[in-house]
Amino acid sequence: MKEKYYFMAACVITFISPDGDPMDTSINVLVTNTTPTVTKSMLERIQVDAQVQLAKSLGDKLPDVKHVFIMSVSNLGLMSEKTFLSTEIKNELSH
Repeated sequence: MKEKYYFMAACVITFISPDGDPMDTSINVLVTNTTPTVTKSMLERIQVDAQVQLAKSLGDKLPDVKHVFIMSVSNLGLMSEKTFLSTEIKNELSH
């Protein structure tokens, strides 16, 4: 099974709600890459994915997005999808 790098991006989106109210919300976006570097195209994908998640959470009412702020991008590591999706919890720090 092929391994890839997993990243978690923390984003804040400012938007005008369908009711006309200015709002902001925090959204986490999971992305993968074949290399451990965060590229411009990854940042663009994070911004788009965050807006898609927001739109899905609001149903059919699309918000007027003003800004997507990427607050951080954390590298979760190189692993297979099976490892990433594993429900097994290992206590790696115990002696």
